[in-house]
Amino acid sequence: MIRIAICDDEMNEIHNIMQVLYVVADEKISVDYYTDYNDLLGATQYGKEFDIYFLDVLMPGMTGINVAHLINQYNRNALIVFITSSKEYALEAFGVKAVRYLLKPIQKDALKEALDYCKTLMNNREEKEWVVKTSRGMVAIKMSEIIYIESSNRSMYIHKNNGDVIVSASLRTSFEEALVDILELPGFLQVHKSYVVNMNYVDTYSTGMLSMTNNEEVPVSKNKAKTVKSAFLKFVADRNRT
Repeated sequence: MIRIAICDDEMNEIHNIMQVLYVVADEKISVDYYTDYNDLLGATQYGKEFDIYFLDVLMPGMTGINVAHLINQYNRNALIVFITSSKEYALEAFGVKAVRYLLKPIQKDALKEALDYCKTLMNNREEKEWVVKTSRGMVAIKMSEIIYIESSNRSMYIHKNNGDVIVSASLRTSFEEALVDILELPGFLQVHKSYVVNMNYVDTYSTGMLSMTNNEEVPVSKNKAKTVKSAFLKFVADRNRT
């Protein structure tokens, strides 16, 4: 199922988009709609996840560009489609990696093409999962949801982008040995003897510290500072080129 969110302050636009989506979709979809950006952001911050966001660019309070920036902090896999009556923000849309910029009134063919393109991007993603042993049994965690992993008291604390923290059972190996496969994945980096971060969720780097997109900070050890700084700068450069 494809999970879709629509945010527009005009209900007739929401109804039009929903009607077309249900007609052109060739697989099951679920659609939630919001008439206020704060309601959408509130749902996102508290763990509501969508695959595709249809955002009106011009709404009271803030622009859809700003909202897209905030959504990306909680869901780096989010696909953003802007809907608007103005071309004014088309260039800025590239800054938040919007996949399409549709002008109102939304045409059926344009909406279908946008949906099909989003599906192609989703199908091309290789979503990896990590199965972790906990006191309650085995838990599968999507790698894209991990912000950082912390070692403490012989257990791993896996911090997810929805605010959940998964605590592993007591480790029988070292922290590094437990994460040997994780550290081979693109984007994951050990920055301290007790911390591994997902670079997709690093907001800023400063000496001795990484600020994550969930407003938490992760320490960087002195012996890893140079490596972490280089990795962060390279990651940002690569991300800006995509």
